[in-house]
Amino acid sequence: VGRVIAGIRRFVARVIGAGHAVGTVRRSPRLASQRHIANFRAMARCLALKADMDAKKGNVSQALEPICAGFSICSAWDNEPVLISFLVRIACIGIFTDCLSDISKKHFIFPDPARTLIRQLKIYECNLSPEKAFYGEVVNMGEWTFDFVKKGRASDLFYHGFDNLSPASRWFNLYGRSSLAKYDHAVYLETMRKQIERSRISVWEPDKGDFSETIPRPAIFTRIMTPALGAVTDRSFRIKAKLELCRIGLALNLYKQKNGDYPDSLSKLSPEFIDEVHLDPFTGKPFRYDLKGDSVVLYSLGPNMIDDNGASDYVQPVSPKPDDIAW
Repeated sequence: VGRVIAGIRRFVARVIGAGHAVGTVRRSPRLASQRHIANFRAMARCLALKADMDAKKGNVSQALEPICAGFSICSAWDNEPVLISFLVRIACIGIFTDCLSDISKKHFIFPDPARTLIRQLKIYECNLSPEKAFYGEVVNMGEWTFDFVKKGRASDLFYHGFDNLSPASRWFNLYGRSSLAKYDHAVYLETMRKQIERSRISVWEPDKGDFSETIPRPAIFTRIMTPALGAVTDRSFRIKAKLELCRIGLALNLYKQKNGDYPDSLSKLSPEFIDEVHLDPFTGKPFRYDLKGDSVVLYSLGPNMIDDNGASDYVQPVSPKPDDIAW
């Protein structure tokens, strides 16, 4: 375990010192090296485990170091304009946020580190829009793919390819030279345009929908490359809610440390303990907050926008399963 932790620290120092994203995308998206994605998720779990172990030993200040390092790496990875990188990045942010929330609820965090974390989490929260990733997906994957398709090399897009004389290869070559390929390309660009516009609006606003469900059947490659794009925006809102809940939770602890008890309203946290208490990204209304004895209940209504009293079952977030996001 000691050797693993030491290796993680060297890796973190190297990445932060480099000041760029973890890994790069080659000229060909199909040949892009994605090994760093799996390694990054494993590293996030190791850093969270290290923080949890330090916190259980009573070394809370030391436990915050791997969490802050993990957030810094996630922020640096914003330079990769690829959708899969964005999804893994927000998943890792979720790992660190859950770990930080757990530590802040069980252990005492000194005021100065807590205030620093509140400011940093706001920065990470503001950089979670999938818009940049969607644009990168169009350039790095979409345009590259349709360039292959229209040149009659669609079969080369698949990892194993096809024999040039096989029926599948002939069909792909015929499809690429037909007007269907141009139609498919136009549908793809329009679908991504709508999805980018949707990523700019809030969940509760009108015209919320998954445009991948309305893609015409003849647009074969569009249907392949745009599966469930609506879920990407929903996941980013989920992580935004987690980050804001963590910020509010840290501010609640600061308030209690000074006044001996939690406030009866979240509005009393600003501006002394937190610059601004943001609204629930899923409803546009304040987060649900309630005092229960010596503890608090703080949660977002989540994607289903139904009050489940803070209960969550995110393994299969399908109605009527509870889907609140609690601190």
